[in-house]
Amino acid sequence: MQFDLITAAGSGYQWVWLERHYLLKLALLPVFVKSVCSMAALALGYDAQDLSYALVMLPAFFAEGWIVAQAARTQITNERWPIPMPPPELIDDSDIEKLIPRARAILACIITFVLLKMLSQGMATFGLFLMSHVEPQAASSSNDVLSSTGGLIALAIMIFAIWAFRFVYIYVGMVVLMPVRNYIKLFPHFISSVKLLALWLITNVPGLFLVMIISGFLIAPYGDPSLIPAGMKFVLMIFAGITEMLLSLVATAAFVAAFSNVLKAYYKK
Repeated sequence: MQFDLITAAGSGYQWVWLERHYLLKLALLPVFVKSVCSMAALALGYDAQDLSYALVMLPAFFAEGWIVAQAARTQITNERWPIPMPPPELIDDSDIEKLIPRARAILACIITFVLLKMLSQGMATFGLFLMSHVEPQAASSSNDVLSSTGGLIALAIMIFAIWAFRFVYIYVGMVVLMPVRNYIKLFPHFISSVKLLALWLITNVPGLFLVMIISGFLIAPYGDPSLIPAGMKFVLMIFAGITEMLLSLVATAAFVAAFSNVLKAYYKK
């Protein structure tokens, strides 16, 4: 499907800004959960590239998936959490039945979001493991075959990652219970993944660049990274985590803005 990258990204930023008070209310629990998980990961000494880190951060992934699902559902359907309900004594079966599709959609979005997070973490860990074993062998050998093997592996991983990028936003389709096969039909070609990657970069690179600048200023007085105290490491992790959550909201809002007609059509079904 065709969409304008700049318009979609701008709409994503605009929606997040306009709904900042609502999103701030939603973010209280996810930020708390992420803070606790980050503290646990820091105390255990897990690196962000380890699978153990992903397991410790699993509750934070669920919390982040919840806020992303709620935000996407609000943007598509104008539903706001918490959903207004009549007094307990007046609730009947029809009120419950109205909530079931929404609950299924939110749960499907959260689970898909978490699976994508774990999968991306696993792929990053596998890629680093693979390259760390190929590069030393290539550097210590005069044989050009090993060196070229490392380059081919890196190229293959990059091409596969770009091809698979079309699935990064599949959790958004889940929030309106869009079947996976129908989502795949929307992005059948390699160029679709390239466009979605470009959308992700436009919505994420500015924030990531800002994190790098601020983090650089915070750690500059310590010089050697090994001298950074645990308290400052925790602050940096929380800052990076909150920024990551914010960028996930912006990226999701941009995708919804780009394909709002399709998503709203599935909601009406």
